[in-house]
Amino acid sequence: MLDNNVGKNWVCELLMRTLIALMIGCLLFCGCQSPRASVDLREYKVVEKDLYQGQLEREINTLASNGWVLVTVSIASQGETAVPKGFIVVSRPKSERSR
Repeated sequence: MLDNNVGKNWVCELLMRTLIALMIGCLLFCGCQSPRASVDLREYKVVEKDLYQGQLEREINTLASNGWVLVTVSIASQGETAVPKGFIVVSRPKSERSR
């Protein structure tokens, strides 16, 4: 004689596995639907200046007053007789009309 509980246990186990799989699928799907972070489009500019007294600082202040943000400064010399050069990298958010 066949025990009816064996058939019921198999069906219950199948239903539980199916429900768990559906719940995991729903969680993964909902997680993928979260809003994405906005992309901040920026424009960059590299400025080269000879390093005379205060020249680099004045240029950085001028760029900052026009909305540019300093990213990095680099100094390069080309020998003992040449005037060293400063390279300034600045950025700012891209304006709507330049996109």
